Amino acid sequence: MAPGCRWRDSYLLLSLAWMSRHELREHARLLREPALRSAAFAFAPVARLLRLGLPIGGQYAMEMGVFAATALLIGDLDAQSGETEGLRLCGHQIAIQLASLSFMVPLGVGIAGSIRVGWAIGRGEPQAARRTPLTALCCGALVMSAFMLLFLLAPEFLASVLASDPRAVAWGAALLPIAGVFQIGDGLQVTAIGLLRGAGDVRSPFWINLVGYWAIALPLGCWLAVPWGKGLGPQGLWWGLVAGLFAVAAALLWVVRVRFAEVRGRISVDAS
Repeated sequence: MAPGCRWRDSYLLLSLAWMSRHELREHARLLREPALRSAAFAFAPVARLLRLGLPIGGQYAMEMGVFAATALLIGDLDAQSGETEGLRLCGHQIAIQLASLSFMVPLGVGIAGSIRVGWAIGRGEPQAARRTPLTALCCGALVMSAFMLLFLLAPEFLASVLASDPRAVAWGAALLPIAGVFQIGDGLQVTAIGLLRGAGDVRSPFWINLVGYWAIALPLGCWLAVPWGKGLGPQGLWWGLVAGLFAVAAALLWVVRVRFAEVRGRISVDAS
């Protein structure tokens, strides 16, 4: 972490602590009572939190890790070609920045879907919980269809917005149509993950991400990219991501179908 980031985070922490000092003082006084102190430091609630949070963190690590590994591999392709300016990596960053921008929309839809599913299950309304996935998935797919068309029809223009070097723009424009192909799969998988979290299933997305990205996307992408494989370069790695994203999306949609067919009432997260 950069020194500037550490100072910023420390400043934010101290500022928030100072502004909430009155509320914190009241809660700290409650810890004088032995019963409340024992409940506050009990291990069972922490273990429950870890059972819920660790698979979610692991799922994020699997997904972000494969894109980070792809960037490292593309940088290695630049080094192997003798390219000192990192034009392939620059093109990759152009494409991934735009793909990340479009990803924010279905991510928000998935979060909203998780909230609505949680509300419906908490109220004991399984029919309302079952209606939410169809609405959320259709919304996510519709938005990503628009981004798909944009990436397919105007890759040079979009790449030129983020870079001025014509060579970097050319690499970005070569990768953006591939990013356009996986838009719908990317939107469906992140929306489905949100829906499953709302239904209390945080483990299935982790295992599906592990297999889809690290057993399918990355090995296939490496084989398509390297000279002893198909030799497609960065495009090969991105086609591997396409295969992995659609495999993850298909598996998650199947799990959504199964899970929501089983919804009857309130659920236990510990049992998910």
